[in-house]
Amino acid sequence: MVGSMLVGAAAGGLLLTTAALAPPAVTTRYRLETKIETVVDLSALGQGTETTNATQLAIFTVTQTDSGGGKVLHVVVDSVGSDAPLPNLAELLAKAKGAWLHGFIDGAGRTRIVATSADSNDFIAEFKARLVTFYPRIGPRAKAGTVTVDTTAIELSSSLRSVKQQIITKYTAGPEETRDGEKATRIDASFTITGAGTMENPAAGTMEVETNDGGTGTYFITSDGRYVGGNAVAEGKTLVRSAMLPEPIPVKTKMTSSVTVLK
Repeated sequence: MVGSMLVGAAAGGLLLTTAALAPPAVTTRYRLETKIETVVDLSALGQGTETTNATQLAIFTVTQTDSGGGKVLHVVVDSVGSDAPLPNLAELLAKAKGAWLHGFIDGAGRTRIVATSADSNDFIAEFKARLVTFYPRIGPRAKAGTVTVDTTAIELSSSLRSVKQQIITKYTAGPEETRDGEKATRIDASFTITGAGTMENPAAGTMEVETNDGGTGTYFITSDGRYVGGNAVAEGKTLVRSAMLPEPIPVKTKMTSSVTVLK
């Protein structure tokens, strides 16, 4: 009996020690604002250009837990807003609020989303693709001067469009800077995006699209690997084709985004 008690006490002490050594989960709340300008050249239809501007805002909470050489990722959408000219926008955003996404970030910073609570929601479908490149795909402790080139494939799938993209990004780690009162390594990025797929148009039905984009971005990473914000600018050209069109319609886009941490 005494021996059993000693073994039990030792096992309990081991469990307590292991639990104490396990790093706690890290929770961060982000604000992501994206502004998009779209210029459509309707010369093929005997018209001029059509310009639209839209702003989208998302606030979401990310919890990361160390696991198997990487981090388990759990994201909850706290609130979303948009003034984009989309059908049923209010209902779409209302149903996106409170949705969750679950995934994994490997040791090189690559993100994979494996499940969501609202796969049929167009906003969540787009947000899922956005999360794949939300974090820089470079080791979290990269020293100043480190250069990494990453190639990532993304699939955007919603009721509005189905597009496969390839993103090639060059990351360059810089010196430490102060970001919202914290020391963080600045990581500069330049990227190109090519893609092809289809989009849905209420008047013309399914249309083929071909995209070519490029841009730059900046990330700030603390010494313990936390992403504490950044920004990006991207410009692109898209060709839209349809059997109903005499020739392809060119579309130019400019997207600016900023990420901040909410205290």
